[in-house]
Amino acid sequence: MNNENQKQPDIDSNSATVVSYTPTPKEIEIMKHALGFPKLYRNYFNTSENTSDYPHCENLVKNGMMDKDILNQELMPGIYYSVTELGKKYLGV
Repeated sequence: MNNENQKQPDIDSNSATVVSYTPTPKEIEIMKHALGFPKLYRNYFNTSENTSDYPHCENLVKNGMMDKDILNQELMPGIYYSVTELGKKYLGV
């Protein structure tokens, strides 16, 4: 059996984590926006459940590329996401 044509998982050599998820262009855009790309001066993205960005952010959380935090809704409404180390490594930052 010839396995040369089968896709092998990407390996993160620093943590030996298998990176098998490839973010969509929209998800990459969200991660870059969260980081303030290209200056990299922040790490947060605010959205809410009734936006088009919400499912993309949730998918990034599911795949380890972002973390999710719900802050005091009276002071800072919405859901805040931050890019994880895995997400940063994917972006090359």
